[in-house]
Amino acid sequence: MDEKELLKERFKSAISSAVKAISENFDLQIKFSNNADSNKNSLNLPEIENLKNLQDFTNLRALADSEALKIKYNNKKIYKQKAKLAKKYLYRYDYNKNLSKYYNTIKIIL
Repeated sequence: MDEKELLKERFKSAISSAVKAISENFDLQIKFSNNADSNKNSLNLPEIENLKNLQDFTNLRALADSEALKIKYNNKKIYKQKAKLAKKYLYRYDYNKNLSKYYNTIKIIL
């Protein structure tokens, strides 16, 4: 293994460790591939081979940290509860918006 490959493997290991620590899920499987895997206990990140400059590596680290925080603070019970509430308010907003258009139309006619 040449030095470049060794650095990439170390970077993968560092990213994987950081994601597991941030998410507090040490059983999480981190894969570096472009294939989307819907496994509940795995996270797919972009391939290291595609990274060319320092900004690409920084963006990958930011993406990994963001995904780790999503895993840590994801709560399906709260999400479902808030989604129902949001749906109710969106319905009211649409209703009021349509009602407003209706009244404006009546004003123009009168």
